[in-house]
Amino acid sequence: MNLNCRLYWPVIQHHVYDRQRSVTDNTLTASPFRIERALSHEQGSPKKEILGALICGLCVGSLFAYIFISSSYDLLHPRALFYSRAERERGPIPTHPEVDGKAVLGDHSRQEVAHRGEGVLAEEISRRVRVLCLVLTQPENHEKKAKHVKATWGKRCNVLLFMSSQEDPSLPTVALKVKEDRDELWNKTREAFRYVYQHHRNDADWFLKADDDTYVIVENLRHMLLHRDPLEPVVFGCWLLDPFKGYVLSREALARFVEKALPNPKLCSLRGIAEDVSMCLSLLL
Repeated sequence: MNLNCRLYWPVIQHHVYDRQRSVTDNTLTASPFRIERALSHEQGSPKKEILGALICGLCVGSLFAYIFISSSYDLLHPRALFYSRAERERGPIPTHPEVDGKAVLGDHSRQEVAHRGEGVLAEEISRRVRVLCLVLTQPENHEKKAKHVKATWGKRCNVLLFMSSQEDPSLPTVALKVKEDRDELWNKTREAFRYVYQHHRNDADWFLKADDDTYVIVENLRHMLLHRDPLEPVVFGCWLLDPFKGYVLSREALARFVEKALPNPKLCSLRGIAEDVSMCLSLLL
């Protein structure tokens, strides 16, 4: 037993003295038990350093996570969980007093990890297939219907125009000089297409006419039109079933409709209550 102690003791003495030189001579002459306790005390400090580094790392990681989330969302917005960078790029998000503050309405951002890459194909097609959406509305429907078109499918159009008889900067609307009456629908449609042709004929390849109670999946429409030539006179729609829901004119069809059909009473009647676009174009296409 004594032999073992003599062999063990010089090793401990040498280690403590050479490594730290912080143990006093009294400690060096003390029993091996006291020196082992001193060593255990010295070896405990790295554990504290590791714990401190872990806490510091958690704090720094939390800070970076907060900065990342803040850059993706407007945390002060009532629909902060859904309001993202994408909306800030497109402009102020439309207000909906009936649901604001409940965080139930809004868009997800394409920058979110869960949705990253989902809109790449749709964005590419939207650059190749430009669609102008022409929405007919009336003053009493601006708040009830038209603003919801703007907040949903309308913002996916390359150009969105609301045609009404009254100006409304919140949409905004184009005020046509027409009466809001069912018997004047055909006249309103003609004037709307005439306005589009005069001011926006080069801003799109396809021209969609819809009402304020229509819902269009614009991505599917673009996919259908992807391999069509807008320079050919083409009209898509089903007037026999419901002419009021919507139809699409190519750029060439719009030009023929406005330049040739509208000025000719034999092709386009000045009176009518239905959507007579198909009848006006039937002799031209």
